[in-house]
Amino acid sequence: MLPRLQGANARFTQLDPSTPSTEQTGAVRVSSNHPREAEQQTSSNEEDDEDVEQKFYNRKKRPQQKVCRFPISSNTQVCPFSLSTRQVPCTSHDQPRKRKDNIMNHLKKIRDQGGDAQHPLDDPLWDSWAVNWFLLPRPARFDNSKRKVGTRKSQQRYYRERTKMQTTQEASMRQLLEDGAIGPNEYKKILIGEKRRRFITETRVKAQIEGALHIESEKRMNEEIARKLEELRSDGQLETNSQSISTLVAAQDELETSRDTVNAYKHVLSTQMKSIVDFYASKGFLETDRTFLDHHGFNWPTIPSASSFYVFATVLTPMQKWDCQIRSASNIKLMQKELHEYVQAEKNNLDQIDVIGLKELDEILGIFNSCCDIVKEEEQRTQAMTLDGSQTWYDEQNQLWEDAKSSFLARFQLNVQSPIQLFRLMDQFADIWRAHSSAEEANTTAQAAVTCLL
Repeated sequence: MLPRLQGANARFTQLDPSTPSTEQTGAVRVSSNHPREAEQQTSSNEEDDEDVEQKFYNRKKRPQQKVCRFPISSNTQVCPFSLSTRQVPCTSHDQPRKRKDNIMNHLKKIRDQGGDAQHPLDDPLWDSWAVNWFLLPRPARFDNSKRKVGTRKSQQRYYRERTKMQTTQEASMRQLLEDGAIGPNEYKKILIGEKRRRFITETRVKAQIEGALHIESEKRMNEEIARKLEELRSDGQLETNSQSISTLVAAQDELETSRDTVNAYKHVLSTQMKSIVDFYASKGFLETDRTFLDHHGFNWPTIPSASSFYVFATVLTPMQKWDCQIRSASNIKLMQKELHEYVQAEKNNLDQIDVIGLKELDEILGIFNSCCDIVKEEEQRTQAMTLDGSQTWYDEQNQLWEDAKSSFLARFQLNVQSPIQLFRLMDQFADIWRAHSSAEEANTTAQAAVTCLL
C-alpha cells in the first residue's frame, strides 16, 4: 500500500525499485543478510561487466519512476533530483514524462548553466547512473557480438525469475489446481522445463484416457441404474418387478466385471510398456524427469561444421538408410523434415513467453541448416579439385560419418541386446493388447445390455 501523502499537490509517490539509494547518495553499501537485498546485490555483481550500451537498454537499470493513483504508462520518467527525500527537490520535472528527451534536455540545460539550488553541480547524483541514463543518447544498433551478449544476459535473468517463480509458487498453485480453484492452463504458466513438459503430457494422456473410457457416461449410467432399481423396489409391486430387478442387477454385475477386467488389462499394458521402454533406454530412465536425449547425455550441436552435420544425421536418419548416400539431397530433405517436426512438437510443450526455450529450439534448426550448407559447399568445391584432393575430402567425410555412428551406438545402446529378446517382448505386448481389446468389446456389450434395460 502506498503511503498517504500530505498536501493538495501530493498526487504521486516516488519509487526506485531497481536503483539502490547509494547510487544517489554516494554512500558505501554494506552487505546485508536480508534475502531480497542479497539477491539484488548478487544480480548487480553479475552485471558489473555490462557495458554502457547494454546497460542503457536494460529495463531493470532504468532510473526511478513515479507511481500515480491513476494508470500511467510504465515508460514515464521524472527528474532524478525530484526525490522527495532531498532537501531541495526539483519541482519543474517531478511529474511523469513519457519522453526521455524531456528530462535529458532539462538536465543538460541546468548543467550548462552551472546548476541551481535544486541541481547543484557538486552533488554526487550527477555522477550516478540515474542521471547519466538520461544524459546518454540512444546508442546505435548493436553489432552481432553485443547483441548476443545482451540476449544471453536477458535470457539468464528471465530463466532465474521463472525458476524462482516455480520454486516459490508451485506447491500453492498445485493445491489450487487440485481444489478446482484454477484450471490446468493457469497452473501451467508457472512451470518451466521438464516439470512443464511432464504436466502437459500428463494432462494430454489423462484427457485421452477419460475419452476412451467414457468416464462421465459410465458415471451417469451407474446413477441411472441406481435410480431404476430404487424405482422398481419402491413402487409397491415387488413381486411383479422381481424379474426385472434380477435382470438389471445381473446386467449391472456383468458391466462392473467387464469394467474391472478392462482396468486390470490396462495395468498389465502399462507394465509391459515399461518393459519395452527399458529395452531401449539405459537403466533408471523412467524414474527420472528427463527426456530420452537428456538422460543419455546427448546435446544438439551448437557450432556449424561438417562433423556436426553427421551428428545430426545419426538422430534424424533411419538406421536402415545409414549405408545410403547420407549427403544426398533427398536424405537432407528428410532430415530437415524430421527436425522441423521435432522442434514443433517441443515448442508445443513450451509457453510462448518462454523465450529461452523457444530460441534454443530455433537455434537447433539454424545450426543444422548451416551444417547442410557447409557440407554442400564443400562437396561442390571438390569438382574443382584434383582427383587425389577430391578423394581425400570424401575419405575425411566417410571417417566423420563412421565416428558419428560409433558415438551414437555407444551412447544409446540400441543394439546391445539380441533381436530375439525384442521379438518376445513384442509378442507379449501384442497378446496383452489383443486380450485388452476383447475385454473392451465385452464392456461395450455390457453397457449396451444395461442401456436396453433402462
